[in-house]
Amino acid sequence: MIFVTVGTEKYPFDRLLRIVDDAVGAGIIQGPGFAQTGCSTYRPRHLRFQPLIGFDEMRQRVREADLVIGHAGVGTIVLALNQGRVPLVMPRRADLREHISDHQIDFALRLDDCGKIILFQNENEFRNKVNRLKPTAETTSFRAKPSQARKDLIDYLRATLFS
Repeated sequence: MIFVTVGTEKYPFDRLLRIVDDAVGAGIIQGPGFAQTGCSTYRPRHLRFQPLIGFDEMRQRVREADLVIGHAGVGTIVLALNQGRVPLVMPRRADLREHISDHQIDFALRLDDCGKIILFQNENEFRNKVNRLKPTAETTSFRAKPSQARKDLIDYLRATLFS
């Protein structure tokens, strides 16, 4: 099961939805899948979708997903790590009117360096990273060690925000 989330920003993130939907349509990623699309205007053709879901449903979908793909929002990443998932993450870009700043890029680069997420910034990077994954239960589920991943992320956020 694939779970895609763009969070609840007031800005659309059609670029992410299109990349994932096209990959599912091309058979690069096997479904079924579900996308939480927020206020995006793109409507997936190969994924079931809904603009918004409640937090309990979001947590359940992340927990049940073999593959979690999302924007580089703190809430999305923390939720995935807390549920034992290493998410594939695409940061929003201000120049594309996906957000008001590029803070998601900085955040995602740091977490990618630490191995907490798998970062991609365009369709080619997404396809390359997905294609390099070995089809085993260990790699296709992107499971992390939730306690250590969560502790490392909390330590990073504390150092960044409060030092």
